[in-house]
Amino acid sequence: MLFRGLNSFWTAWNFMEGVHFNKIKTEAKKEPEYGWENRVWKTRNFEEGQFKYEVFKREGFGVEDILKKKGVSVEIAGPTNNGFWFHGFSDKSTEITSFNLAEVKKILTSNLYPGAPLFSDEGLVGYSGKADFIADARKMPIKKEGADLVYCSCLGSIAENGLKKIIQAKPKDMPAVEKERLVSESLSGEIGDNYKLREQAIDESWNILKPGGILVWQGGVFHDVDFAIKRGFVLLQREQKYIKTPDGSNDEEPT
Repeated sequence: MLFRGLNSFWTAWNFMEGVHFNKIKTEAKKEPEYGWENRVWKTRNFEEGQFKYEVFKREGFGVEDILKKKGVSVEIAGPTNNGFWFHGFSDKSTEITSFNLAEVKKILTSNLYPGAPLFSDEGLVGYSGKADFIADARKMPIKKEGADLVYCSCLGSIAENGLKKIIQAKPKDMPAVEKERLVSESLSGEIGDNYKLREQAIDESWNILKPGGILVWQGGVFHDVDFAIKRGFVLLQREQKYIKTPDGSNDEEPT
């Protein structure tokens, strides 16, 4: 999580299930750029079902506090029907508690589509869930510092074959701004490289979050953490999720 906050990231070896960022006040001390991996974290390692988890959090931070945070909550490129799950723990107990950070909140969900789009070889076949309003993650129709929490999951995480299906979709199935972005990405030879889109979404999250606001970022890469910290966010908590294998090691390609 980041304070004005990150949630999840894909890497070659693991799935970074959660990060929270905090948007600090301008006069507050910021994290040194690219130094977040080296700081001393409160940590827990545990197993849950078919997965192994590593949770790293800043001393004094409790993920459950996000559930108590009041104000305007917005989701970018949603809805995320599976929720935003994180784990909490205290220094005085071995107990690990799971929290869906979207469960008890009224979250205004945005998307370029009426819902999360579902594509097949024939084009758009429907939507998963329903968006509350139509908006581009790079330019949200929210006033500067108008939100208290921003949620985002797996933004731009499109495999090469999926990208081709989307580009081939009928024009009426896709907002012009989205098709233009994806065609440009394909022609540039950067299929699957979504750094730019996520950077723009993180930057816009900073713009619409109030000082002290939280960004819950799920389904990204370590580059996103570096970019967010450079932008001014403070990392509060991150989670790494590994697939358990019969020999006790971790699969290289997580699901």
